[in-house]
Amino acid sequence: MEKSRPRSHILVRNTLWNFLSQGWFLILAFVTTPYIIRKLGTDAYGVLSIVGVVLGYFAFLDLGLDRAVIKYVAEYYAKKDFDTIREVIGTALVIYFLMGFIGGTVIASLTAILITKVLKIPSNLINISQFIFYISALGFLINMPLSVFGSIPKALQRFDVVNKIKICFGTLQLLLTVLLLHLGYFLKQIVIMNFLVSMLSIFIYIFISKRLLPQIQFRPVFNKDIFIKLFKFGGTITIGKITVPIGTQLGRFLIGVFYPISFVTYFTVPYMLASKIWLIPSNIVSVIFPATSELFSQNQTNILHELHLRSTKYIMMVAVPITILLIIFAKQILGLWMGPDFAIQGAFSLRLLALATLISSSAWTCVTAAQGAGRPDIPAKVQVLQAVINVILCFLLIPRWGINGVAVAWLIHHMVGIPIIIGVTNKRILKMSNLQFIKNGLGFPLIVGVVIPCFFIPLRSIISSLPILLCVFILIGIIYAVVAYFTILDDKDKSLLLSCFR
Repeated sequence: MEKSRPRSHILVRNTLWNFLSQGWFLILAFVTTPYIIRKLGTDAYGVLSIVGVVLGYFAFLDLGLDRAVIKYVAEYYAKKDFDTIREVIGTALVIYFLMGFIGGTVIASLTAILITKVLKIPSNLINISQFIFYISALGFLINMPLSVFGSIPKALQRFDVVNKIKICFGTLQLLLTVLLLHLGYFLKQIVIMNFLVSMLSIFIYIFISKRLLPQIQFRPVFNKDIFIKLFKFGGTITIGKITVPIGTQLGRFLIGVFYPISFVTYFTVPYMLASKIWLIPSNIVSVIFPATSELFSQNQTNILHELHLRSTKYIMMVAVPITILLIIFAKQILGLWMGPDFAIQGAFSLRLLALATLISSSAWTCVTAAQGAGRPDIPAKVQVLQAVINVILCFLLIPRWGINGVAVAWLIHHMVGIPIIIGVTNKRILKMSNLQFIKNGLGFPLIVGVVIPCFFIPLRSIISSLPILLCVFILIGIIYAVVAYFTILDDKDKSLLLSCFR
């Protein structure tokens, strides 16, 4: 960690790196997604989406150790306790090897049932779908233990390193996918390519981790006491890793059960757009989590409060106007970008999904605060409640309303759970009033972020092409940025912002 630099400078720098990386991938996705779906077809793209759903759900098998490794490596690195760091990483490797084997085996075992009995996959895609699932199972087995090395740069607050790797290998995967499709190849070759690129990126993470921690030899070494400590923290987070995919993935899976697989694609595109809003809180809280862990261990309450409120304000300041634009211009975005079929099928879902994602974004700093304080059980309990609500609603609504039923279920379970997470965390962990949180974290960003885009609703009638749509968004963005600078940001916010350009 860069102790010579002020903490605020490190946090701002890391956040900017995160946004640079995600902004680049947003541009790439915007350009390449229509081409990829057009070349693959909605059925084949739906198969890829379902594979992502299954792998995303089995990610809970890491037992929350990724977050635990970040937390404890950050804490012990601040104390220069390299022996304990070695035991933390070694123990995590042992558990990851075991969980990777279990997960890969289960995915491979379930493949035939999922492909032939559960999902409505066209007969011409049965064999290739089985191949994709088997390759994904192998990738899961290998990726799980080696992914621990991806947590090390984050724990040391070297998000510049993490994002440089992401940019290089993520860009390579997308460009190679487009190239393979252009050359006439199909799903099989694309999946193999993604697997090989993923393996290469992991070895780069191992090399970088050795450079960042030269004092440590990385090898699997099981320490019972360290495992108990990691599992006590990460085990509770695992509850969220089990329940959160129920909220984010179950709906897509059930669409593939009740409807033709192409409907998964019609839902995945608006879901992909709405979920991009999560890039805003995720990029910020991933940076503040190691710092939050340190501050709780040092009992620096005042700094914690300021970090919590300012981070929430920054998240909402960016997320609110983007959400409102997605809601106002949903039909124009999908129609001009993906075609009229997507506008007809997905515009209503996009509006609901975007609103639900915004509601969720308001609580990310609270979840981070609870985890940094060693109380991941607080958000985990609420996530269980949300999962139960979502399961019930999905089974009730999807057969009747299709992809819109998923979106309604998604919105309702967030509306129930998020206020509980915010209220409990503020009261029990941060010892802060909810009124203070609303006033200093949510208030002005909500007001300004909603009002400014709404002034431009009449412009929907003149939008006839993507260039015009982009120009309208740029205009709204410039006006909003100016108004936000003078109404939302205080003097300290402005000073931090200006320091980024010095």
